[in-house]
Amino acid sequence: MLYMSLHRFGNGFFPCTGAAKDVGTGPGTGFSVNVPWEEIGLTAADYMAALRFVILPILTDFAPDVLFISAGYDTVQGDPLGGMCLTPPTYAAMTTVLLTALPPHRRAVIALEGGYNEDAIAAAAEATMKAALRFGGASSTVAAPPALRKGKTHRKTTETLRAVRAVQSPHWPCLAETDAQFEAFCAEEEAKLGGHALPVADCVPAEQHAPATPAQPRSSPGGGVAVAPSASAEKAAHHVTSPHSAPVQPKTPVTGAANEG
Repeated sequence: MLYMSLHRFGNGFFPCTGAAKDVGTGPGTGFSVNVPWEEIGLTAADYMAALRFVILPILTDFAPDVLFISAGYDTVQGDPLGGMCLTPPTYAAMTTVLLTALPPHRRAVIALEGGYNEDAIAAAAEATMKAALRFGGASSTVAAPPALRKGKTHRKTTETLRAVRAVQSPHWPCLAETDAQFEAFCAEEEAKLGGHALPVADCVPAEQHAPATPAQPRSSPGGGVAVAPSASAEKAAHHVTSPHSAPVQPKTPVTGAANEG
C-alpha cells in the first residue's frame, strides 16, 4: 500500500506531522509520500504542479488496482480553517487527471473528507462527482485530461516540490524521468515571481477575514489518494485514513488503500 498526501504543514498547524522527509519506516520505507505546504492561499497552479511532478509519476509507476481518493474540501476557497484557495473547477480537474492516470479497468473510490463551509463543500463535491461520472466506466468516453498548469505558483511551491522529489527519488526512480521538465518549470516560475511575493488579490484565504476562534483538532488540508496494488507492491497517492490526518506509516508494502491535496 502506498500513502500520498498534500497537506498544510508547519507553524503549529494540526497535526504537525507529514514532513517531506517522512517516507515510512522499515519495509514500508518509500511508501509514504508527503507534500507539505507551508504557505496559505495556494491555488490550482500549486496543486497541479504537485500532481504533475510528484503524484502522477509515482501513481503511474505504482499502477494500483484500486485508487482511494480522500476528498478533503477544507482546501476550498471560503473554508474558515484551511486557508487555501481551490475552486470547484480545480477539484474537477484534479479528479479527471487522477482517474485518467489509472491503468485500464482499475477502480477508484472517492470518500468525503474534511471541510467547514457547507456551501463550498457542496459545490466542490458536486464538481468532483461530475468529473468522476463523466468516465462512466468506459475508457472510450474519457476526455483528455485538462492542462496541468494554470497561472503562477507561490514562492515556496517549487522549493517544496524539489525537497519532496529529492527525498523520494531513491525510492521512486521514475521521478528522474521528469527532472529536465521540472527544472525548466522551476526556472519559469521563479522568473514569473521576479523576486516579489506572489499577489493573491483574486483569492484571499477565508481565515484572514474570520474572527479568531479556538484551535480545533483537525487534519491538515489537502486531499488523499489511496491505492490498492494487486500483483505488485506498488504505490498509491494520498491518504486512506484522512488526507488531513497524521500520515500512515505502513510497515509492509502490501495491497491496500491510502488517502489524498
